[in-house]
Amino acid sequence: MLGAGVAGLYHVGTVPTARGQGIGKAVTLAALQQARELGCRIAILHASSQGEGMYRQLGFAEVGRVSHWEYSRARILRERWGFGR
Repeated sequence: MLGAGVAGLYHVGTVPTARGQGIGKAVTLAALQQARELGCRIAILHASSQGEGMYRQLGFAEVGRVSHWEYSRARILRERWGFGR
């Protein structure tokens, strides 16, 4: 995702059987290179715990943490009133 001179990298993943072979790193570096060619000088991303080490090797540093919350009307109805059981 590109905007205001910033590249955002999201949902980079490797299937379990292909992990540890440098595929995620290669894909990330290719995306960063293309973003740089398009004028981006800043990159941001959300890393899983599995990807943190690789991103640190590439020069990324943690500047904050984001919590994900989910609202599920169906879950609330089940929990409060027993619907859908």
